[in-house]
Amino acid sequence: MARLLLEIVEGPGAGRQLPLERPVVVGRDAAADVVLDDERVSRQHARITPQAGGAVVEDLDSRNGTFVNREEIHSPVTALPGDDVLLGTTVLELRTDAELATRPSVVRPVPPALAVPQREPTYVAPPRPQAGRPAVAALQPVPRDLGARSRRRRAVRAVGVGRTR
Repeated sequence: MARLLLEIVEGPGAGRQLPLERPVVVGRDAAADVVLDDERVSRQHARITPQAGGAVVEDLDSRNGTFVNREEIHSPVTALPGDDVLLGTTVLELRTDAELATRPSVVRPVPPALAVPQREPTYVAPPRPQAGRPAVAALQPVPRDLGARSRRRRAVRAVGVGRTR
């Protein structure tokens, strides 16, 4: 049986490689076999058990779920070398010694932050004044003695948002 290991390829601790020689509990708790520094990981999140040719991944009733190859699991699932296991925001990849010899690490680079240069906002040009009407109607208080429907109509008419009947 080929020796298996887990490598954190995304998230906190990326690049860390962990031998998978016996069943391990992965979580945030210090008592877990593999401790992840990820707020979205439960204290006892998942159990990963090595088996011939792969590993069995089991969710331990975690709050955010466990995913194998982007599919949420609800019962134990077999993962093969090269498969991803997502716990919180941390992605672990199951690897073998042979893969490790060809590619020492498969850490995925974090893309640069999306940034747009700051620019002055462009606004829609104000409406042109019509003959006999001011360019912008001044807001005037709506009398309280009007009914609710009339107050709404008058308020809408005052800001020029829409037409009333």
